[in-house]
Amino acid sequence: MNTLRYVIPTFHGSLPNKIAFTVLCLLAFNIIPALGADIPPDNVVSMALDNVHSRAFLMNGDGSLSVYDAARQSFLVSRLPIPGSFRQFFSTVTVSPQGSFAAIVSASLFSRQISLFKTSDLIEQEFALPVATYTLPREKKGDMNVIFAQDEKTVFFAYGNTLHFLSTERQEQKELIIGGTLGSIVLTGSDRLAVLHEDAGAITIIDASHQRIVKTIEVESIPLQAIYNAIPQKLYVTHKGS
Repeated sequence: MNTLRYVIPTFHGSLPNKIAFTVLCLLAFNIIPALGADIPPDNVVSMALDNVHSRAFLMNGDGSLSVYDAARQSFLVSRLPIPGSFRQFFSTVTVSPQGSFAAIVSASLFSRQISLFKTSDLIEQEFALPVATYTLPREKKGDMNVIFAQDEKTVFFAYGNTLHFLSTERQEQKELIIGGTLGSIVLTGSDRLAVLHEDAGAITIIDASHQRIVKTIEVESIPLQAIYNAIPQKLYVTHKGS
């Protein structure tokens, strides 16, 4: 009997990019079962990388989670059901800087739910339960943007005109109404955030420790994405039309 072999192209680059490249190749060739997954990922809608432990977290279209270990070249988790993840809509996953937590955001017709899990529970427990769950009403417009604080104690969630501060240690949340329609969030220091506006040429700088607005910077056109370089302490922004 002939054996069908698959060759994954070699990627020379940083480890995070290698993880993403490997997983995308596996998905593209539909050969994930060959690596030992009990049930392969299906209709992957979101992926987040844990750079510290060389893992990729995949949200499937049915609301389940798969976790791929790049070092072992195998799946640690195969289609784990996530409580509160809505199959008929969509879910996204974000992993904290040290890989300790995962934030799973699910959307329904009337609300948005943010569930915070310890990644160890997602990998080791048959039925993982979140350490905290937050439910917010659906806004008329605006994307959902999530980022963890460097100390992993807080999740910043920008949605609609409000920036939400969600604790990973206890069921506790605070909010700051900024106005407009908020977009991407960028860390610009241990306690500073830059929040882009989707509907105006502006970026708002936030003091995360005190949940207050420091200043708003006017830019030429609507900002799309931003990257912060800590060495020259500069924020690089792409604009619509640039």
